[in-house]
Amino acid sequence: MSKSNPTSSVPEPHALFPLTLLDISPAGIGVNFTWLVRGRLDTELIQASIGRVTNKWRLLAGRVEFAKNEFPYPLQLRIPLAPELDESKYKTFAFTETTSTVPLTQYVPLPIPTIHPALPHHLTCHQHTPKSAQEWIKRSLPLLWWHVTHFPSSLGGVGIKDDYTCIGISFPHGVFDGMGCVLILRALQAEMYQRDWDVPPPLQEGLNANPLLEIIEARTKELESGSEKGDGLNSMPYAFFENGGIWQVIRFVWRQFWQERWYGATKKTLVLPACTVKDLVDEVKEELQNEGITTRITTGDVIAAWLYKACYLPSIYSDGTPGHSSTFLSNIGQLRAIIAPNDDLKHYLHNCFLPLPYPVLTVTELQATPIYRLVCTLAQARESRTPEESIRAYAFLQDSYSKIKPAAVWYRPPGVDEEFILSNMTVFKLEEVDWGMVGGKETICIYRSLLSPAPIDFSDQGTVNGWIQGPSGSGDGKLVIELFLNRARWERLEGWIANLEKQKQKQ
Repeated sequence: MSKSNPTSSVPEPHALFPLTLLDISPAGIGVNFTWLVRGRLDTELIQASIGRVTNKWRLLAGRVEFAKNEFPYPLQLRIPLAPELDESKYKTFAFTETTSTVPLTQYVPLPIPTIHPALPHHLTCHQHTPKSAQEWIKRSLPLLWWHVTHFPSSLGGVGIKDDYTCIGISFPHGVFDGMGCVLILRALQAEMYQRDWDVPPPLQEGLNANPLLEIIEARTKELESGSEKGDGLNSMPYAFFENGGIWQVIRFVWRQFWQERWYGATKKTLVLPACTVKDLVDEVKEELQNEGITTRITTGDVIAAWLYKACYLPSIYSDGTPGHSSTFLSNIGQLRAIIAPNDDLKHYLHNCFLPLPYPVLTVTELQATPIYRLVCTLAQARESRTPEESIRAYAFLQDSYSKIKPAAVWYRPPGVDEEFILSNMTVFKLEEVDWGMVGGKETICIYRSLLSPAPIDFSDQGTVNGWIQGPSGSGDGKLVIELFLNRARWERLEGWIANLEKQKQKQ
C-alpha cells in the first residue's frame, strides 16, 4: 500500500488538526453503527441534515492522513475552511442506499427474538466502505459513510405490515471513538428537528492544537517534576497495554481463524428484557446489602461480571484450560471527564479511552468468586481510575512507538492466557437517536460491527449496545448485547437464557 497522503482534493484554505497516540492502536479497523427502524426513512431529508452538520462542524468534512507519511506515526486531519464547498467536487460525507429484494424476515424474525444472528454487512454498510484508517487515507474518502437499506412492505414476510429501514454509519476508528460518534449523532438529530445545537468553534488556518494532547503534556510535566507525593512519571508504569510483534499478530489471527472454523465461533445478538436485567441487578444489590458492602454499582458492572463469569468461564473448563491459567476482562472506559473534569474536551471526537484497571484472575479464582463479589471488584476497579493513570498510559505508548514500534498493541496486561473483550456503549445512549422527523416510527434494534481488513471476525468479545424502548417510549425496554462466541459458549449461554425464561413464566 502506498504511504503517501493523497490530500490534494482538500480545497484551500485548510486547517491541520493532529491526532494523538491513542488513535494509532484502533487505526487498523473501522466501526459501523446501524439502526433497524420501522418505517421508510426519507433519505433526502437525512442527507440535507448531514450536509448542514458537516458544513457547520468543518472537522467532520476533513480527510485523514499520516502526519509523517507512514504508519505508525500519529495521524492528522486536513480540514477545508472555505465558506462554501462545492459538493460536486468535494464530498463532505458519503451516502449510499439500496432497496432489498428479499424480506427483512430473511435476516431477522419479527418480533425480534431473544437471540438472533447478526445482520450481514451488506445491509449495514456499502461493499466498498473502507475497513481501516489506512484505506481511508489511500482513497482520500470522507470520514463519515452512511448506508441505507430499504425493506418495502410489498416484499412480504411473516408479521410484516410496514416498511423497514436499516441505516448505518461507518467511520475510521483511528479518528473517532464511541463518544465522538455520539456527539456527531446528537448534532444530526438537532439538524433533523431543526433545533439549535452547540457548534464547536471553528479551527484556525494552518496547524491547530489538540486539546487532549495539551492536557497530557501539562500533566506530564507535573509528574516528571515529582510535584505530587514525590512520585515521578515512571514510578508506577502502566500495566494494561501489551506490545505485540509480527509473530504475535500472526498467532492472534490464526487463533481467531481456528475459533471460527474449528470451534464454530459466530456473532449473534442477544436482546434481554428489562425485567431480566432488573432481576440480575436486584439480586446483586441484595447480596451486597446482606454483607454490608456499600460499593456503588451500575447495571454495566453487573452485565460485565455476568458475561465474564456466567457465560465465559464454564466453557474455559470445557475447552480443557487448566485452573491456573490467567484470565482478563478487557473493558474500556472513556477519559474525558477524568482527565478534563471542566468540560475542556466536550467537543473532542477522537479516541479518548483506556482499558479499565480490572484484576487478572486465574480460572480457579474466577470460578470461586460469586457474581456479586465480582461485580463489586469490577466497580471498585472502575472507580479507582485517576488522571495520572492516563498520563502513564500515554508515556507507555510514546516509549513503545519511539523504541519498539510494535505491530499491534493489546488492551491487557502482558502474559494473560485468556481474554474476553467487552465494550459497554450504554453510557453513550446510541439508542436514543430519534428518527421520527425523517419517517421512523420505532427503533427495533441497534447493531455495532468492527470492520477489519482481515477476512475473519474476532471471537471472545461482546458489545453492550444499549437500551431499546418500546413503541412511543412505552418503557418496555430491552438491552441489546452483541457477542462473538464459539459453539460451546453459545450453548451454555442459550441454556442459561432458556432457564431464566422458564423461571419467569412460573412466576
